[in-house]
Amino acid sequence: MESKDSQDPKKLYLALNEANSWKEVIDGNFHDLGKNTFDQGLHDGEPEPGYL
Repeated sequence: MESKDSQDPKKLYLALNEANSWKEVIDGNFHDLGKNTFDQGLHDGEPEPGYL
């Protein structure tokens, strides 16, 4: 049985590790490349400085 806290989306969202909050704005397909994926052009595209 799940705990009541695990069923509350707001509590789950707030429990995200701040160090990984960048994953909210980077497509999951690129998570393995890190948070500077687009800034540094690691996604095989043009660098987009200031993306994140």
